[in-house]
Amino acid sequence: MSLDVKIAVCDDEVYFQDRIKELLQKYFKENGLAVSIDLYESGAAFCSNPDNFKAYDVVFLDIEMGEMNGMETAYAIREQNEDVDIVFVTVMLDYATEGYRVDAVRYIIKDDLEQLLPECMDTILQKRRKTTAKMEFPFVGGKRLVPLEDILYIESRSHQLWFERNGVQMYMYGQINDLQKKLADFSFIRPHQSFLVNLKYIEQIRNYTIYMTNGMEIPVTKPRYGEVKEKFLNYKEKM
Repeated sequence: MSLDVKIAVCDDEVYFQDRIKELLQKYFKENGLAVSIDLYESGAAFCSNPDNFKAYDVVFLDIEMGEMNGMETAYAIREQNEDVDIVFVTVMLDYATEGYRVDAVRYIIKDDLEQLLPECMDTILQKRRKTTAKMEFPFVGGKRLVPLEDILYIESRSHQLWFERNGVQMYMYGQINDLQKKLADFSFIRPHQSFLVNLKYIEQIRNYTIYMTNGMEIPVTKPRYGEVKEKFLNYKEKM
């Protein structure tokens, strides 16, 4: 996405609709970014238009809403859109554990909106800048500009670097050490001397093995195992 951000605020209290919108407008103005914000008075109102599921980059949901609460709304959103960032605003944290099931970015207590909302948006925008980053690679057959989030993993075979992109493989000549330095600021880890792996596509790590979402199993060397596990858990916590 570009950093022209589209946000929905869903709350059955007009005061908090307006308060969240005001704080968001202040945040984006201070950061020199464009934003559009739509307000909804209930989860049912948001879900009544099927286009809404794909229309927004971020959705703020009040948990305690009548008819269709925020958690139910989040489940409905996730059935249609895995990429939108969901933020819960609430007066209590009773649903915190369940929120992991819908990959909520944050829970913000309503009394702490002014203090916590800017940090929440910092996290969301930082993640989105990384996932929309592109890099040019000199593949055999010609240079290509590749979105980094499309790369599942990179494997070194002799002096060839093979890129896996959802079943499409491309390769270039080079050293994996040099590529690791280029990707240091992005969500890639080095579990083995022959692999760079995108954290986004890791399903789980156990018994010195990374299990990827595409079924691939990648070994983790014993000296790197602790660091790899820690980076994976930190990544999941921020999602």
